Amino acid sequence: MAVEDKSNASAKESGHIDSVKLIECPRDAWQGLPETIPAEEMAEYLKALVDASMRHIDAVSFVSPKHVRQMADSEDVMKRLLDSLPSDEARPELIGIVLNERGMERVLATPGKRHAACLGMTTSCVFPHTVQPRRGTAIEFHAG
Repeated sequence: MAVEDKSNASAKESGHIDSVKLIECPRDAWQGLPETIPAEEMAEYLKALVDASMRHIDAVSFVSPKHVRQMADSEDVMKRLLDSLPSDEARPELIGIVLNERGMERVLATPGKRHAACLGMTTSCVFPHTVQPRRGTAIEFHAG
């Protein structure tokens, strides 16, 4: 009887998953709250997630404060969080939603290493009261 070596087969072919990436997303919940949370409290909560070994966190949105006032101080939240993390340890992946050029400008003004994609795939049908992205906008950058 021959034994098939699947050690190099893709996860789809082998039926096995090599890893799972868990992403905690407090940003989504915060955006839906009727009241805003102070930047200091958001940063402390994000730090607690890092301390609990969360390595991937969807933390903030760089969207219009006019439409999503809960994310008006995303830059301050990120600065406070990054300042609270030890410099000698690996940093978690921190995700910030960007939907347009103004959002990208906000990201660029935020300290820290950034990987972002500005996506124009969201429509007003999904977020009728929050964002109005331009269709077809797609920007990707990597900065240190």
